[in-house]
Amino acid sequence: MCINTFPGLVLLALCAAWSGQARAAEEPTHPPAAERMPANVQLVETVMRREALHRLNSTTGVRLPRIRVFAANGDKLLYVVGWAKDVPARLQRALQQQRPLPSGESLADLLAQIDDSAGQPLTVEKLPPGDVVIVTAWAGWCLPCAPAISGLRDAMAADSARRYVWITVETDAYKQKLLMPGARNGG
Repeated sequence: MCINTFPGLVLLALCAAWSGQARAAEEPTHPPAAERMPANVQLVETVMRREALHRLNSTTGVRLPRIRVFAANGDKLLYVVGWAKDVPARLQRALQQQRPLPSGESLADLLAQIDDSAGQPLTVEKLPPGDVVIVTAWAGWCLPCAPAISGLRDAMAADSARRYVWITVETDAYKQKLLMPGARNGG
């Protein structure tokens, strides 16, 4: 319980901030179950390989969510770090314009860094058929990931004319037990 005295005002503010974060953390931040996906969305749950996760942590740190959108031919159309209310509109614009980003990263390059939920390498050939592939990196501790996941699901459901493949990438190394001695090397 927080102390409501003058010396305890700072403590009170910290308790209020903590309780707000605790409530937000209780909200589900994981992707919805496959059975709750819109009919036009195929969910593919994955994990990031150990060396790719270490590279991500050491070069840029883990800023989540990371959302990459690819056309069926593998062209990257959109890359977003973080979440804002305008992301669904940006997604729709990118899909309408179909202009590839000037980036060297292809869908195949990205998939080479992740495994499916069974620990097997994921390749373009193993993906279900779709018009659009969305790759979302997330973690359970990421507060903006919850609205991002919900917002993406709603945006895909509203665009029922397209078939989406939604690849969710768990990036929490401790949850994956990738940092434990003797864990799979990922490659």
